[in-house]
Amino acid sequence: MRHTIDDPIDAAIESFTPHVPVSEPIDAVTLLEAAGEFVAHTYKHGLVLPRVLKSEQAQAEGLYLLDRAYQGAEAAGFEGILCDMAQCGADGLRMFFLVLGGIIKDIQREQYLRWVLASHITEQDWRVRRDLTAIILQRWGMVLGEITHGQSVEQLLPACADLVRAYASSDEALCQKWHARSHQ
Repeated sequence: MRHTIDDPIDAAIESFTPHVPVSEPIDAVTLLEAAGEFVAHTYKHGLVLPRVLKSEQAQAEGLYLLDRAYQGAEAAGFEGILCDMAQCGADGLRMFFLVLGGIIKDIQREQYLRWVLASHITEQDWRVRRDLTAIILQRWGMVLGEITHGQSVEQLLPACADLVRAYASSDEALCQKWHARSHQ
């Protein structure tokens, strides 16, 4: 997922330059306009299936993303990031773009994983799903011990997609940690 989702979004984040005049402290209107520019740029240049958004659509999407996923020190959503940015000074806007980019990546990863599961696992023959479930249990047996204790592979077959999702999520987290560590 890093190559398919993260790298293009990271490249879009790096190439983004806001056109909104920014002064400190950043007010809500300016932040909303910057969020719209950022979302429009990232969706157009960073997504697997690019989306072109009008300014109002991009601002609404930015607001939605923050309200859905941002939890600040004192508040959540748009209000939370506005408060947190006030504490960051000159680096606040850069932090804002990184946070918003991270939210976009998380959502895109989840959508991609859902598509992979639906198109490559859920629709597979039960034998393939059984074998996949057995492989995950073999690799994760100790971690999943209590959850799967006493259940056969066939009994866990309905949870195959969930097991694959958990495996992919933890595997991706390990890869990200390893990638970050190797670039220090």
